[in-house]
Amino acid sequence: MSLDAPNLLFLDYCHYPMSVYPHVNLASLVEARLDIQYSTNMDDVPDITGLIVGISNVKTLHLSPGSVDLIFRCVKYGLLGLKINRKVGLLLPVFNNLVSLSFGSKNETDWKLLPYLIEQSPKLESLTIQGLDSYTCDSTMHLFQVKVLRVLGYGGTAKESEHLKKFIGESECLEVVLVDDVM
Repeated sequence: MSLDAPNLLFLDYCHYPMSVYPHVNLASLVEARLDIQYSTNMDDVPDITGLIVGISNVKTLHLSPGSVDLIFRCVKYGLLGLKINRKVGLLLPVFNNLVSLSFGSKNETDWKLLPYLIEQSPKLESLTIQGLDSYTCDSTMHLFQVKVLRVLGYGGTAKESEHLKKFIGESECLEVVLVDDVM
């Protein structure tokens, strides 16, 4: 599938992934919402490298739990990297313009992607997270320059409370924390 829309400002992509994205030109993209679902019925993990590189200029990025899971699988299996000396470098592109990131997760392993995304986003100021109950705190979370943290679907359990303390305690720049409870 080719996405050649250099003047597109907003992308809302909700679907199963294509096997490969050979040509993606989204040079003017400001905001992207990805809700891409991985299916265990797929023969292989799809190569979404072209799509991720194509959206790397966005200012606002919303990743559903399904998208986070798929991106994590691609990073885990080396499909978002470069083959160097027969080894796979697991590199996400740098999101130079990203100031706002929404990150959803429904399982423990996908949280390992968040520190990597934050590291690749030097201008990130606002982070929205969903699914804190599945956060394992097994990887260091440095919020670097994040000023606003928003937590969606907070249930107030002891486990979530500990995880929230972990997020807040490791930030040096955090100015505002917004917590939305489960309704």
